[in-house]
Amino acid sequence: MRYFDSTASNEQRILKPSQIDFTKSNEVQEKPAPVVGSNFEGDDIIEAPTILNEREQKLWIAVESILKTKNDNDPAVNELKGLSADFHKALFDKYNYLKMEDRNGRGFIVFLVAKNLRSFEDLEFLQKIYQEAPCLNLENCAVSANDDSHSAGVNQTTTIYPQLVGLYQIEKQLNANPDLLKDAAMRAGILATLKQAEAFPVPAIHEFAAKIRQKFNL
Repeated sequence: MRYFDSTASNEQRILKPSQIDFTKSNEVQEKPAPVVGSNFEGDDIIEAPTILNEREQKLWIAVESILKTKNDNDPAVNELKGLSADFHKALFDKYNYLKMEDRNGRGFIVFLVAKNLRSFEDLEFLQKIYQEAPCLNLENCAVSANDDSHSAGVNQTTTIYPQLVGLYQIEKQLNANPDLLKDAAMRAGILATLKQAEAFPVPAIHEFAAKIRQKFNL
């Protein structure tokens, strides 16, 4: 992936995640049946959920397009903000629909939820990201990859991409708006999410979560 510098140290990649954009995750889950009909070719593209209003249905098609093209420079990304609870619910469902090995797509969904953090349900969703078993291999998350010291650091960053994105966005939101923590429910939800991330069995993730907790006295 071009989002990270493969020559950087692991600490630089994890603790300076300003390069993070979008990627994937790894829990074995049932896929909901795709809706027939689409504006795009490809099995992974589904029609905009009918629960969305007209504006958000158009935004949903943009999400599907970005997932298909993997174009993180799509200007539509800037429009994906202030999203409704229904849109977030559709994002949760889409995350579960994507394959575990689709680290890029799953990370993009986490990015959208976390950068528009708005509810207890959002934080519940993020907590589940850190309850997943780590992805062991970009070809098959359930199977350990052969050891490759040259690419191991970059590959690990890719395999934990959804988890990294979630933490980066939480930290970014708290930096921009520390008053979020004055809301008791939001504070409790963020704390629970960070504690769950600290239990994630990859050192880079639990160290990053611990750093955020320490920074904001959580």
